[in-house]
Amino acid sequence: FKMNTPGPNDFAMMKELLERRLKPLKEPYDKQRINEEHIKNNEAETERIVPLKLGEEPNLIVIDGGKGQLGMAVDVLKEYNLTHIPIIGLAKEFEEIYIPNSSFPIRIPQENEALHLLQQVRDESHRFAVTYHRKLRSKKIEESPLDNIVGIGKKRKIELLRHFGDLEAIKKASIDEIKEVNGMNEKAATNVYEHFHNENS
Repeated sequence: FKMNTPGPNDFAMMKELLERRLKPLKEPYDKQRINEEHIKNNEAETERIVPLKLGEEPNLIVIDGGKGQLGMAVDVLKEYNLTHIPIIGLAKEFEEIYIPNSSFPIRIPQENEALHLLQQVRDESHRFAVTYHRKLRSKKIEESPLDNIVGIGKKRKIELLRHFGDLEAIKKASIDEIKEVNGMNEKAATNVYEHFHNENS
């Protein structure tokens, strides 16, 4: 999912993720307006409940975290009346497994194949998330207002964003500060500065 939660808030992001994944399981039917003129001539559109396959229940939910993260996830399951779905937390520091309604973690021997499977699931999720967010950042770079500035090509655009961090910082920078960016000269820096300041004037 592309997260809507602002800022680096792991608990809030995890909650949003679970809610978006589980909500379709709570609402497996959706109202759709369908035209039944082919059944009864000249009849107005009628409303019918049409079953839609919006998602399947997971066999197991693995939470990346310990007791706190698991508790939050269990609350989401309760909210959607889905507490019958098995759920565990896998805490990375000691590779301990937490289960609902238990204060003590389960420690599985490091050589156990079941633990290896859980670790692979977690690590693959991390890899997928990192790859996805890199792709999003790359897309933002490709669709930048910097493209409209004379003398700013792809390389300079990347260097500007790498140096300042984001577009807002570039807008606030002086010509001298922009000149310090790798690959920039005074003319290009002036074009960048004037583009944003003329835009706001």
